[in-house]
Amino acid sequence: MAVRYPMDEELEIGPAALKAIADPIRSKILTLVQDQAASITQLAKALDRPKGSIGHHVKVLEDAGLLHVVSTRKVRAMTERFYGRTARWFRMSGFAEAGLATDFSLQEAIAVGRPGTKGNDLFRTARYARIPADRAAEFGQELLAVVERFLASEPEGETIYAMIAGIFPTTLPSLGLESAGASDE
Repeated sequence: MAVRYPMDEELEIGPAALKAIADPIRSKILTLVQDQAASITQLAKALDRPKGSIGHHVKVLEDAGLLHVVSTRKVRAMTERFYGRTARWFRMSGFAEAGLATDFSLQEAIAVGRPGTKGNDLFRTARYARIPADRAAEFGQELLAVVERFLASEPEGETIYAMIAGIFPTTLPSLGLESAGASDE
């Protein structure tokens, strides 16, 4: 039973919710319910895990405000719940206030990728540039436009692709603004 449901476009999350997402099983659950809601039974079957384990992960995501019950149905004497995301995408915030660095390894971020992915199946890169905040904001808006196009794609095919996009200040040190060829004459 495919259960489509309305959801918010964006939800601002902090470090606690990110901790809930960081678990690979919970990350997969959020991916599976991107386009349609699912029951614990459906999620357990898709992930080849026991229902009790999936129920625990769903509860953690629900407590973090990332999943909620979007519909129910009676199955014999039981009520089956279908869980969906609270938002299409999650905006991270509050890391600096919590004293947490926002640097991350792109390799770690895509660790949920398919093992053995080669060549044209995946593009990934991490680059750093010293730019003013207003230019970073412009790039951020361009990234959001690409992410929105990605999310608006009609679901089809068997492979689920992930997109990681972000622009943020790092804790990397700067060598200063002087050009490499400047002298003190």
